[in-house]
Amino acid sequence: MLRFETETGYWLITHVDHAHLAGEFAASWGNERFRAPEPRAHVVKGISRHD
Repeated sequence: MLRFETETGYWLITHVDHAHLAGEFAASWGNERFRAPEPRAHVVKGISRHD
């Protein structure tokens, strides 16, 4: 779990939510400045399930 303290309390992010968001970012990789990972589907799947 990730925990961020703010002025009004805490933001708590579960491992599952963190992995899902990381997978969403990974799925967006690949543009004129940065190439997409290969093999794309396997890399995105691995990132979205990392621990």
